[in-house]
Amino acid sequence: MDFARTGPKERVFKVSLRNFWLLSGIATPFIVALIGMGRFGLMAFPAETGDPFRFLTGYLPILVSVICFGGLLITFARNARRRIGVSPKYFLYLEGKGQPIHIRWEDVLYSGPRPDQRNLFPSALVSDGKNFIRFEKFFFTDFEEICEIIQTAKDNLNRNEIVI
Repeated sequence: MDFARTGPKERVFKVSLRNFWLLSGIATPFIVALIGMGRFGLMAFPAETGDPFRFLTGYLPILVSVICFGGLLITFARNARRRIGVSPKYFLYLEGKGQPIHIRWEDVLYSGPRPDQRNLFPSALVSDGKNFIRFEKFFFTDFEEICEIIQTAKDNLNRNEIVI
């Protein structure tokens, strides 16, 4: 299930996987090199010799490469279909499966990026007390705009009009 704009004051921010593909491009040569090292280790220490270095030089690099590749797959699967939506009444979040989470602005608890993480990997947290939603600049190119909209909506709660 997906959600899209239904009104003129609503915005939907989709995840951007550009940084993920860059990370994958950097990780791929290392994964290939680890597999090559493991293959060479398995050929250098045949099973007939019973040498314990076979596990260290053969299986360990292959295991590390499989773990790295699995981490990339899990990161992709968890982030590929995320969406954040804002409207005058709700903060919306869709993780990619199931129903979107609607949090009324009155119930939103917002923790913006910490000053010490602003330059590196900033992330923000939105919650209503039972649902906790963390979103990162790494995956949302409009991160600053989303944070600004949330902060503005929280600041304007006392007024009747929330401008998105």
